[in-house]
Amino acid sequence: MPSRRTAALSLCVALGAVSLPPGAATAQQRFDMSVSVALTESYDDNVFTVPDEKRRDVVSRLSPRLGAAYVSPRVSLLARYGRDTEAFSRHSELSTLRARQEAGLDAQWSPGGGLEATATVSYAETHTPGEFNVIEGLELMGLELRRSLAHRFSTTQSLSQRLGARTRAVVEHGFTQHEIVGGVTSAMRVAAARLERQVGPADALRVNYGRHRFTSVGQASTSHALTLTWAREVTPRAHLELKAGPRLSGRTVAPELGAAIRHRFRRGEAALAYIQTETGVIGHPEPVTAQGLTATLSHSLRRRLTVTAGPGVFQARGSAFEATVYRMNLELAWRLGRHVSIEGSHQLSLQYSELDGRQRGEVVHNTVLLTLVAGSVN
Repeated sequence: MPSRRTAALSLCVALGAVSLPPGAATAQQRFDMSVSVALTESYDDNVFTVPDEKRRDVVSRLSPRLGAAYVSPRVSLLARYGRDTEAFSRHSELSTLRARQEAGLDAQWSPGGGLEATATVSYAETHTPGEFNVIEGLELMGLELRRSLAHRFSTTQSLSQRLGARTRAVVEHGFTQHEIVGGVTSAMRVAAARLERQVGPADALRVNYGRHRFTSVGQASTSHALTLTWAREVTPRAHLELKAGPRLSGRTVAPELGAAIRHRFRRGEAALAYIQTETGVIGHPEPVTAQGLTATLSHSLRRRLTVTAGPGVFQARGSAFEATVYRMNLELAWRLGRHVSIEGSHQLSLQYSELDGRQRGEVVHNTVLLTLVAGSVN
């Protein structure tokens, strides 16, 4: 794998975090293990995610999860693994013991003096590659892609240092590689430096420089972005955040934008988020310009019953590529006990797209899920 050096760097940070000399931690250390299992029944009206000749099916899914955590005053480690097994009622040829799996290791080291280091290594595979087309800040948005086996490997490292009571400097590096089996393999490297300062009791500023390097099938492109973010606690229950700055991609200058507002109620929360950025799309060899807007409302009907709903729109454009997605989500979570819960959801997606210069038409996708979860994972 071309990312071995990056993975090795992340693992070295993680191993270095646990190789502290004896007696470095003065307080209690804790080691926890946890297990959960989820049983899901779902209805999917477009199993292959195609515009015509849609196939419907009822899918049964078994999802075990395992987590292990080590926590001390200076070091924390979290390892996790999950796997999904799926059985299709009508299309039995799609049934598999490895419909989806993911594994990861997170490490954090705080030696003191305001210094903190973190590292993450993760791997995931799925037969629904659209799950990987999500941009940070708009977790419910992404593209609908045809059913196929896809892999993702990613690493992140960060080092932060406090420069005073109100100022912090952060440097970060990230690597992500996507692959659709039998299709395109693409990678994105991100290097960033950020300066954060609390400028008042309710205001904070962040200046961020980021360099993105996209590579795929012998092609490569680089973009640079410089942004200023202003965050304000408007009231004890309302938070506002605005981000803006220029992005240079080749010889093209475009805006890098972001905005988010969140208001907490006594029994819920409302949020609105917008972002415009450049990102990679799995299955496409070049980066695209993406923008999206989402709104969510969460409300606790009872102490253990919560409903969350909201619409969203997402648009991505690039060379021989254009897609617009409209999405509506409805989720219901009912906690029956400390380690048992029932979750239900309905997602409607409407997508218009042109991929590789070919019109895919209108893709309509409805999914309804009912899940019983027992246990919990750190």
